[in-house]
Amino acid sequence: MATCQECGKKTGLFDLNRGKCFDCRMRLEYEKADAPSASPAQIKAEQEREDAVALQAAAEAIVVTTGPALPGAADYEILDVISAEAAMAMNIFKDIATAWRDTFGGRAKSLQGALREARVLCLSELRVEALKLGADAVIAVDLDYSEFNSANASGSMLFVVATGTAVRFVR
Repeated sequence: MATCQECGKKTGLFDLNRGKCFDCRMRLEYEKADAPSASPAQIKAEQEREDAVALQAAAEAIVVTTGPALPGAADYEILDVISAEAAMAMNIFKDIATAWRDTFGGRAKSLQGALREARVLCLSELRVEALKLGADAVIAVDLDYSEFNSANASGSMLFVVATGTAVRFVR
């Protein structure tokens, strides 16, 4: 009789393989197959993605207003002026569609979509910046839009900048 090194079960000599019984070998194979096969860099990248999602979710609670004060809010202290920027590349197809609309009239939906995407991105990043400072709100938000056309490039760039004052409620 032989004894399994894992579980201590008595088994026949020929039933052992590397000192382990059949049941223990199968359990170890199952655990190994179930273990993550990701590299440490992949695990770290996944953790960073999860942290960013959690940060973004927490930032959604930050109040953002273009007004100079929070209506009906208690006293607050000013923390800092914060800003967020978004630069969106416009491809040649959007440029052609916009030029077509300039000539014949109508709404340039591709340009409107890019503007909307850049604005939403800026305000989202502004909330994250406020959260990092420990702010409860951002007041006096200003959105600035700009377009940059390069003679060397085949497209243009759309810039959106959001600035505001991060404030914390006095408790």
